[in-house]
Amino acid sequence: MNEKASPYGSWVGFLDHSRAVRALSRLLSLRAVVDALLGATARERRSPRRGLRYRISDWNGWLAHEEWKAGAKLQRLAGETEIETLVDLGANAGFFSLAVLDTLAPRLSHALLVEANRALIPRLERLVEANSLNQVRVVWGAVGTGLPAGSPVAFAVEPAHLGSHLEAVASSTVGAAPERRIEVPAVSALEAWTALAGDRAIDLLKIDIEGAEYTLLKTENTLLRQARRILIEWHHAVAPRAEGEKVLAAEGFELRELFFDRPLISQALYVKRP
Repeated sequence: MNEKASPYGSWVGFLDHSRAVRALSRLLSLRAVVDALLGATARERRSPRRGLRYRISDWNGWLAHEEWKAGAKLQRLAGETEIETLVDLGANAGFFSLAVLDTLAPRLSHALLVEANRALIPRLERLVEANSLNQVRVVWGAVGTGLPAGSPVAFAVEPAHLGSHLEAVASSTVGAAPERRIEVPAVSALEAWTALAGDRAIDLLKIDIEGAEYTLLKTENTLLRQARRILIEWHHAVAPRAEGEKVLAAEGFELRELFFDRPLISQALYVKRP
């Protein structure tokens, strides 16, 4: 899939969002077959620079790994300094954070990984344990809800996990209804970060929460003030980039690089103005 022809940002996004691919996957149970094959052949892998341990054991893990393995975006994320503090909202299986740790954060002091899909929490915890990442905290729950921390919220789990989203947010994916719905606790990203690192600045704040990003930006402005760089995946059907950028501009951020911009989705890096 040619990225320039894809409204999903990459061929990996096409696989995860395509109505035809989803229908075919259900018809032939392809995802179950891939999961079984990867699960049976899963072996310990090592990241290229630091030798961090990880495994790819299913379709979801493979998609997430492919999204970040090339590292070209990460090299451009490096900017002027190393990453010592990281907040990953929508951590999924942890491959983004793994890539950051491997390429940009040899002296990481604190990292917060938040994920709403409870099925992925054990994977994140195994990743942390396998690499003795005592400075990394994994939190289960949903951000961008606009609700007090601990409030129950409905969360829709997509078949390949990558498009899972808050039930209150219209799905930013194209295709079938979610596989199942679960109840998760609302999380205040600011409260979780403060509990871990106090008022330390956040070198890199990554936000990929499937359409809840605009609500997060509007309700977690104190968190934004602690961030130096923000990497956001925008889901235009429910969180137009232009509206979100107004909020970011008011908090002192400017666009550093637009990695891709498609009808349904875009990804951009913002930095705090001097």
